This record gives sequence, C-alpha cells and structure tokens, in this order.
Amino acid sequence: MKRKVSILAGLLLLSAGCADMFKVMPPLRAEAYQHYKKFGEYGHVHVHWNLLRQDGQVIADGYWDTTAGPKIQVFIKEMRLVGVDAERRVVNRSDRFLPSPSMLEEGNQGTFRVAMPLKGSEAAFDIEVDYYWIYPGREEGNGTSTK
Repeated sequence: MKRKVSILAGLLLLSAGCADMFKVMPPLRAEAYQHYKKFGEYGHVHVHWNLLRQDGQVIADGYWDTTAGPKIQVFIKEMRLVGVDAERRVVNRSDRFLPSPSMLEEGNQGTFRVAMPLKGSEAAFDIEVDYYWIYPGREEGNGTSTK
C-alpha cells in the first residue's frame, strides 16, 4: 500500500512540474514591440522586436510570423542583429541566430532574443533575415534581406 501511495505521489509531483510545458501561450501582439519589418517580395515574413541597451550591449527581444498562406512553410535560415551608423552603413553585426521555432506556417509565431556587444559607433539597429519557403508540390523559394 505504501508503495502505491509513493508512486501516486510521485506521479502527481511529476505532472505538476510538467504542467507549464503544456500551457498555451497567448499570441504575442505587435503593439507591444517598438520595431517592425517585413521581408520578402510579398512581405510575408514579419519581424517585431524591442531593443534594450544594457551593460555595453544591445539586446533584441522579439518574434516573427508569416502571412504566406495556408500550407506554405517558411523557414528562417538565419537572423542577425546589425548596428548601423548615421549614414546607415553596417558597423556591427551579431552572430547568426535562429528564432524558436525557425519554421512556421501561417498563424504561428516564433520568438528570439539576441545580445550584441556595442562598438560605440551605432546610431540605430536593424534585423537581417535569410529564409526560404516551401509550398508542397512546387519548388522552394528563397528570400534574403540585408536592407
């Protein structure tokens, strides 16, 4: 009997600890983000982010989504945070990073957070995205934005 109670208590503790894994998060809202940029020929990749300068670095915290249409999957190959000077020349670039998840269909969102050490000559910051899309039964398409 004690063994059954111990097993039951263990299962209850385990299920309580895992409960957060199964929570459905509400959608992130564009209004909560300072920056927004569309990518692609048709503007189907959307990136929203906030910037925070802290301890000699800038942190971009945001999300991406797609309006490419049903059944079309968009895959982010890489993203970068870039610092530009007053003439909009790139003077700093973060390491490559991927959002989580990096592949989406319309109606879903992926999040990201990246930190980049400041060099001091940055006047503004931007996001670069390299991606491709897959439409079942058709060829893949590629999109890159460094602007």
